[in-house]
Amino acid sequence: MGTTVQHLSQRDFQKMKILVPPKDLLTAFKNIADSIYENEVKLRRKNQNLAFTRDLLLPKLMSGELDVSELDIKIPEVEV
Repeated sequence: MGTTVQHLSQRDFQKMKILVPPKDLLTAFKNIADSIYENEVKLRRKNQNLAFTRDLLLPKLMSGELDVSELDIKIPEVEV
């Protein structure tokens, strides 16, 4: 079995001491990391849905096939 660090041998790795956090700390980290990952997956799905909707509607808006001039759309101001 080789290593990806050429100057370290298997013997060097066997001599290394590795700190392992307590189980309760690992569990707490896992819960936080899982929550962040789940949110990231949800946001990716939402972004894909928004991109699909944009790609579907934009040509219709540009061609005039859809008219939104009568809609009461309030666009919030964005600070630059």
